[in-house]
Amino acid sequence: MPLLLLPLEIQLQIISYLDFQSLHSLIFVNKRISRLITRHDIYSAIMHFETSEARADRKKMMMFPCYGCLTLQPRGCFDRRQVRSDLQNGNITNRRCCSCNPRAGR
Repeated sequence: MPLLLLPLEIQLQIISYLDFQSLHSLIFVNKRISRLITRHDIYSAIMHFETSEARADRKKMMMFPCYGCLTLQPRGCFDRRQVRSDLQNGNITNRRCCSCNPRAGR
């Protein structure tokens, strides 16, 4: 059954279980669906993405989430300090890509 034919409550429940990359992809599928996805949904998914055990090896990560525009960006779009030690210092929510922070990516 297509997602748009499901009752709104079920659509919202499904959205709440999606990971960051799935949410980000879903935003571009349909305008009606993208309106259902809140900034809080995306932020929560990013936090889960950041703290998941699969992402524990920061040196191998090629893409990082930006907390300004809530998108995944390549490592080069961030200041080296933001991709190296944010998780240990508890400052992950300060990470901004070069589009959100003109000083990043240097």
